[in-house]
Amino acid sequence: MKFTGNGWKKNITISKNAIKNKSEMFVDLSNGGVKQVGYVITGKTEFDKGDYTGYSTQYIDLWITILTVVDTVF
Repeated sequence: MKFTGNGWKKNITISKNAIKNKSEMFVDLSNGGVKQVGYVITGKTEFDKGDYTGYSTQYIDLWITILTVVDTVF
């Protein structure tokens, strides 16, 4: 996957294991309940160290929101 960003190579690696182990993402409802709206997936990318010595591997959480026309039950 490729994304735009400042200070990183713009490539994020997401393993099959990361997709298998994704976490649900919820929002709070006005009635006090919660509703699942997507998933959080951990990916890996290379960030510029900032001192001209190269890049550093970092893990980042991607918040994936599922947009649908009808209410989705996960």
